[in-house]
Amino acid sequence: MHRLFTWLFLFFCGSGYATGQTLHALILADTNDDFIGSGCAADIRTMQAQINTIGAAIQYTVHLTILQDNQFSQAALTTYLQALKPGPDDVVLTYYTGHGYTTTDRLSNWPLLKMSGPTLALDQLHAQLSSKQARFCLTIGDCCNNIARPRSVLVRNLVVEDQKTIVSQYGALFQQARGDVLVASCSRGECSYADATDGSYYTQAFKTALDCAVHYNNTANWREVLADAQNRVMTFVGPRGRQTPLYQLNLIATEPTATTTASQATTAIAPVNQPVRPAMQPMSSAAKPPPLAIDVINHYLNDLADEQVPATTRLKRLQEAYRYFDPQARVTIYIDQTLVDVQPISQVIERLCINANRIRTINLIENRSQRNSDESRYAVVTIQEIWN
Repeated sequence: MHRLFTWLFLFFCGSGYATGQTLHALILADTNDDFIGSGCAADIRTMQAQINTIGAAIQYTVHLTILQDNQFSQAALTTYLQALKPGPDDVVLTYYTGHGYTTTDRLSNWPLLKMSGPTLALDQLHAQLSSKQARFCLTIGDCCNNIARPRSVLVRNLVVEDQKTIVSQYGALFQQARGDVLVASCSRGECSYADATDGSYYTQAFKTALDCAVHYNNTANWREVLADAQNRVMTFVGPRGRQTPLYQLNLIATEPTATTTASQATTAIAPVNQPVRPAMQPMSSAAKPPPLAIDVINHYLNDLADEQVPATTRLKRLQEAYRYFDPQARVTIYIDQTLVDVQPISQVIERLCINANRIRTINLIENRSQRNSDESRYAVVTIQEIWN
């Protein structure tokens, strides 16, 4: 894996993107906190690696500032903001991991950040950063963290794809995008969950969604990355408590969107005794399938393998596969990075239901899949399964 990262870095440095621009990155982490400090330290490692990967991919000089330990303060943040002077083609990326809260009289959905000094809200920090007029500004707040039982949601073993494609996907997200994006790991009144080993669940979900978008999708865009991160964290948190990430996109050439939250995750759990499987019936050819959004398909496949959902419910949803996949579709299957089998779609989706207690994550590899002639469904499918 270390050799792969070294090779990727050398490749990115030799790619054809213009140089001279800067990625200004700031990590704010409450590592001194007795309760969440170890999780915040893990978040630093995750995001520092991700920031360096992004900078190498788009050939931007990375200026990374980490405010942690005794530097985690509004005074240090103010000093940073006063000194921050990005160029018009630069990127500003800010990531906060620590406690967050709200008040009963507060109307905004965005959390308040718990730092020493005057009260500062995530959207207020984002407004200050956006006012610096960089070409693209991304602000992520992973706050109000509760420690939960350790279990990683990171996908560490990506199927290696063409490196030119990976560079192009990073470029679409960070070099070609113009405007700003604001992200919070949970909605008003909710907590964000974390573990001491891998850090915050949303940070893990965001990293995984971003990695999958640049490695596996034909095109990468912020709506699908953030929707995928929403789905991943909500599925994983499940019965521990509700965690509904939200985001706001303000990108030029696109109408500014309202704050977006995902629908409530399924949390019911019930024992089951090998229910009878319904017969598989292809969807009528007259039925118009929905648009083939990758985040939606990934959410569907992962719901089939979600042991927190009753088996009877998951088996009833097998019919929905034909909204996305041709009844005769063949599926190429990777377990982690290893190609293991090719199976018919009906066999694959039933196997996902049966092995829900063994499968952690499923990822559709879009750039190794093919749609049918009318583009309505996938006829050739490639997926990656991450097993426990």
